[in-house]
Amino acid sequence: LGPLTSLFHNHPWVKIHPVGLGRRDENLEMNYYAGSTPYSSLARVLPDAQKITIHVRNGDAYCRENRLDAPTVIKVDVEGFEVEVIAGLKETIAQNRPVIFFEHGWLKDDQIAAIRSLVPGDYQLGFLFKNGQLTDDPARRREGDDAVLVPPEKAGRLDGLRTPP
Repeated sequence: LGPLTSLFHNHPWVKIHPVGLGRRDENLEMNYYAGSTPYSSLARVLPDAQKITIHVRNGDAYCRENRLDAPTVIKVDVEGFEVEVIAGLKETIAQNRPVIFFEHGWLKDDQIAAIRSLVPGDYQLGFLFKNGQLTDDPARRREGDDAVLVPPEKAGRLDGLRTPP
């Protein structure tokens, strides 16, 4: 058993799906350093890294085929592969309008713009500071590592996190 499976194999609320999610069904080579998941990546070339083949599925198709419950929150932390994951969940996001948290530390500004273009236009983008506060100012995004996309009908849930203007 892998670490995640061994932690949750008897948990009544957790089901492990041992696939990666992305834009399309494919097998991709993941670069990794043994014992160091923050530096494992499907998107970045890592010098002297070990490699493993990962089966990646289109997220929308995988959800339909497995009759997964509609998500209310999605968290994406895939070391630079975030655009591909969100692209593969575009239909799920449009239909179910979940709050989406994603790590942006490895992303360039154009990749964040690409993510923004993949969700409905009324979603609000915010950046979380390391202290848990939230800002809409993209110039301050490097003060933290995570971002959140929120549909307007759920925006009130984050009001207590907003920094004063």
